[in-house]
Amino acid sequence: MQKMSAINVMVDSEDKEKATAILKDCGVSMSTFINMAIKQLIRVQGIPFDVSVRPYINEDQKQFIKFGEEKFNNLKNGKIL
Repeated sequence: MQKMSAINVMVDSEDKEKATAILKDCGVSMSTFINMAIKQLIRVQGIPFDVSVRPYINEDQKQFIKFGEEKFNNLKNGKIL
């Protein structure tokens, strides 16, 4: 039988409640999720998700930014909008 170890982690109470609710909907306990995350960390030899200091921008937001940049460039170049 595998030897098991305990991990004690302090997290924001609201974050824990939200995460627990999501995991419950997925049929997964917090302990199972943490074990899954650790297994993935080992398997990929790194953090198994994107870590960035930049805010996440979805495709709709990217298109909106591109639209705004095009309109600004047209205005800057004297083109009629």
